[in-house]
Amino acid sequence: LERYDRLQADFASMIVHDLRSPLTSIISGLRIFRRHLAGAMEERLVRVLDAMEGSAQRLLALVTDFLDLAKLEAGRLEIRPRPVPVAEVLAQVTEAVRLQAESRGISVRVAVPEGLPRVAADPERVEQVAWNLLSNAVKFTPEGGEVGVTAAEETPGWVTLRVWDTGPGIPPEEQERLFEKFRQASTAARSAVKGTGLGLAIAREIVEAHGGRIWVESEPGAGATFAFTLPVARE
Repeated sequence: LERYDRLQADFASMIVHDLRSPLTSIISGLRIFRRHLAGAMEERLVRVLDAMEGSAQRLLALVTDFLDLAKLEAGRLEIRPRPVPVAEVLAQVTEAVRLQAESRGISVRVAVPEGLPRVAADPERVEQVAWNLLSNAVKFTPEGGEVGVTAAEETPGWVTLRVWDTGPGIPPEEQERLFEKFRQASTAARSAVKGTGLGLAIAREIVEAHGGRIWVESEPGAGATFAFTLPVARE
């Protein structure tokens, strides 16, 4: 069975690599095309290019999720923790999410206090978790709403990051199941936003591999807050 899991992970890695390379080239090409023709394109063409890039980005995220899932099931998801500042880990993610949010009139708020201790974490994996939570928050928040992320040492030795939104909220009976593979909240099923239902399952595995935990706090109609903990680095 272990040999089968390894073969499955290797096969998934090969397929994802073959898909990721052309997708990355397509995304880069679209960005170069837009940059060189900025100001000279009709608004309709700009919208078409935006839609093309968005579709390519979603497909790239999809194949990456499937690769991570295969690695998780084979016990081969690599975590390389080192002392990192939380603000540094969140910087690129929040900037990318802000661009996505501003196009829909959604405000993004970030509150990371100075003097917050560094965490022992794999920065790329934590960015992956933060991106999943923040991009989900933007997806399910109506136009003109707000999303945000906070960080604080709520428990000695642990930093808690909270990603919140002003979206429709999640029924209590669905909250625990959200972190299972291929699960989505009923609010997602009723919306135009589609996904694989893998992102939160992968996020949970990454957080737990760091020794932390992840959970959701929400009430229908009152938004949602996804929180996770990371250990403070020993320095």
